[in-house]
Amino acid sequence: MKFLFHKEVPTPGNSNTPNVSKSSLQMALDDGRFTSNHAANLKMIVAHADEPEDEVNLYSIDTGDSMNLWQPHYFDMNDDHLEGKL
Repeated sequence: MKFLFHKEVPTPGNSNTPNVSKSSLQMALDDGRFTSNHAANLKMIVAHADEPEDEVNLYSIDTGDSMNLWQPHYFDMNDDHLEGKL
């Protein structure tokens, strides 16, 4: 089922770039490219306020809102996530 669920996206940087992900130097040597896995894929900003209507809650996930492969929102947030748009 990997061919259905597996998604890869480019990430800027190299093995010296600080990030929150697991990577393997051996896999990079074997594949000829640096890849990371088990990455943090949720970005969230929450600004609390005295009044609930003034609070701000922004988020982004590298896939989409739907966990259903057959729905249109399965991978629709990726472009915005890569650009840092929450």
